[in-house]
Amino acid sequence: MGIASARVRRLKKIVEATDAEIVLVSSWKRHYVHYDMFGKYLRNKLRKEGLEIYDTTLDSEKQKGSWYRGTGMLNWLAAHEEVKDWIVLDDEIFCDYDETIKRHLVKTSYLTGLTDELVDKAIEMLN
Repeated sequence: MGIASARVRRLKKIVEATDAEIVLVSSWKRHYVHYDMFGKYLRNKLRKEGLEIYDTTLDSEKQKGSWYRGTGMLNWLAAHEEVKDWIVLDDEIFCDYDETIKRHLVKTSYLTGLTDELVDKAIEMLN
């Protein structure tokens, strides 16, 4: 378990530059919602940089044991029509990521995470 502090600071740069809110779509959300040891770790890691989670999405189960995130994102967006500008920071592309989501995707790598170049791209997309 570990989230690099430098990557959290990069996320903070996006939030500060765009006045964005963080909606958690990753598998971390189960821990965040249930407030287990991993959820506490995530909250503390973000709070050290002055960040908070605004909301979380709900995954949809399309096949037994296989969770998908795209439908949950689109459902969340439909319920929050006031949101006009948004991005997805993700190191995975799920099979239910439609063209709408892909246009808003800032694809990271599980090896390098959120880089300075991707921060610039995210800020440009949101602004």
